[in-house]
Amino acid sequence: MAHRLGRVVPIVLLLASLILAIPVATAAPPSGAEASATTAASWLRGQIQPDGGFAGFGGASDSGATADAIIALAAAGIHPATVISSNNVDPLTWLGTAAPAMTDPGVLAKVALAFTVAGQPVPDGLLKKIGQSADAKTGWYGPSFYGHLLAVIALSAAGDDVPAAAVAAIPAAQAKDGSWGFTGDPAGAGDSNTTALAIQTLEHMKASPDSVASGLAYLATLRDPNGAVGYDANSLAGGGDANSTALAIQAVIAAGQNPASWQGVDLITALQSFQNSSGAFQFQPAMPGDSLMATVQAIPALLGELTPTRPLVAATAKEAATAAAPLPGCELFVETSHNLCEPFGAFWRAHGGLAAFGYPISEMHEQDGLLVQYFERARFEWHADLAGTEWEILLGLLGAETLTADGATTAAAQPAADCAFVTNTNHNICGDMRSFWESHGGIPILGYPLTEATETCGTEGCVTTQVFERARVVQRGGEFDLDLLGIGALDRALAR
Repeated sequence: MAHRLGRVVPIVLLLASLILAIPVATAAPPSGAEASATTAASWLRGQIQPDGGFAGFGGASDSGATADAIIALAAAGIHPATVISSNNVDPLTWLGTAAPAMTDPGVLAKVALAFTVAGQPVPDGLLKKIGQSADAKTGWYGPSFYGHLLAVIALSAAGDDVPAAAVAAIPAAQAKDGSWGFTGDPAGAGDSNTTALAIQTLEHMKASPDSVASGLAYLATLRDPNGAVGYDANSLAGGGDANSTALAIQAVIAAGQNPASWQGVDLITALQSFQNSSGAFQFQPAMPGDSLMATVQAIPALLGELTPTRPLVAATAKEAATAAAPLPGCELFVETSHNLCEPFGAFWRAHGGLAAFGYPISEMHEQDGLLVQYFERARFEWHADLAGTEWEILLGLLGAETLTADGATTAAAQPAADCAFVTNTNHNICGDMRSFWESHGGIPILGYPLTEATETCGTEGCVTTQVFERARVVQRGGEFDLDLLGIGALDRALAR
């Protein structure tokens, strides 16, 4: 599971390579927690390996670590497909390539959840492998109890039936002190990490509330004087750690309680105390270096994001157009009930925001091989092949699409005096319209002109209109606006 190092690795760190919190609720992050998570996510995206994966303990890209990173990035509102390595590979591509060779049900479950949270289809055969690993005698998926917990969540998230025996096996593995252990032996030693995941799994399956209460009581016994949670009673003398504290936060939220004031302790502040100046999290003061495993566990916990079964990105335009719940790391516009997330958020703000593009009218989703989002006046498109350039995010060709939808034809024009004549489309941009075009992004934002400017006058004055590739610009007096082409474009996408 973990790569061998030249020293003994604490068992809690070995478990961290498999651990992923997967409860059933989302809590609003406390003040300051979101900023901590954002800084951590910025550090995390810089840790991508040239091959597109994220490194495990041995330094090479690892399936479990990559799945964890994808889930953490998504929790922070960063679509993992937009995190590109130096070799132009994203983590979803790396994980999809590695998936066919995977056999461990716990790792398979992690990978399934990573694709789910990214709004991507789970790779063919992966869920079937998990289902085939079921042991009729124990009720477990595979030989590992921890992997079994992950498998139950992954299958449930995919809409597959989870046998009653698989759920009943969870409380059956609980020790008398309320804990669960990595091996699933109720007579063995328990630990906070397995206990936290068992609580989350039971809450997800809406099962065994008494077991959940006993598990929470056990977690409360593992807090150090600063409120951080340790791995188990034996390790608590060395203080709590980031991974165990993050998992405890998620278990507490899954059970409907507040981690910022849980039994007189602020678990959120305790977790933040492990954050280094780089933005990454350390495991604990005895191991103060930046830890990828601690960081990927901390980010979702800080954001109260406890449902990797819920996609960050909608799979279809229809799903994307449905009113959305708030996403962590994103801005929800109550006017339209849609989120603005990265990478589109920074672009929207930098190029005019609400005044230029209007409110978001869809969530991010994939369309024709691109990550897109509709706004009242535009469609944003993220182009992976242009990542790192000024063309990475472009406005869709809504002007051209609208002309086509309307059946309009435009004749080529001749160069006009005091105008910019664009030979690519044989049209002029003149006067104030030219000034607006140049000052509002030119080709990348508005595109080439597809018509000449036309003026129509009525009782309320005159209006000048010109269609560009990516927008239709309307001038009323000295005021310029982009027409609401995004609304019509989304309607056309929904009608496909």
